Amino acid sequence: MNDHESIIQINAGDAKGLCFKQAHDHLMSLVDSGQADDCCLVHGIVSRNSRDGQVVHAWVELKSTHEVIDVTNCKCIRFERQKYYETYGVKREVPYSCDEAIRMQIRSGHYGPWDASFEKML
Repeated sequence: MNDHESIIQINAGDAKGLCFKQAHDHLMSLVDSGQADDCCLVHGIVSRNSRDGQVVHAWVELKSTHEVIDVTNCKCIRFERQKYYETYGVKREVPYSCDEAIRMQIRSGHYGPWDASFEKML
């Protein structure tokens, strides 16, 4: 199994998914480096490379380069956005600006998912 294949399989077995905290932490590191206006946190439903069918997943996107940064299992893997969405079968996504992600984390007390329809999938 390569890094790309392991990303979704790792999260499928974890009830809350480590990806939410890891993606949020990576977003905050980009904010700290002055890139807040160029990035967003995304929670979404992915369907490929998952032993459980569809799973809720989290990643970071860079607007200027149209890249996805997936930091699952502490690996920082970059993808071209369109390729990522095709490869992992992204079915639905909810993007959060840096400010929204901070507010949602404080308000909820957890790293996600924050969308009620995603919560039902856990």
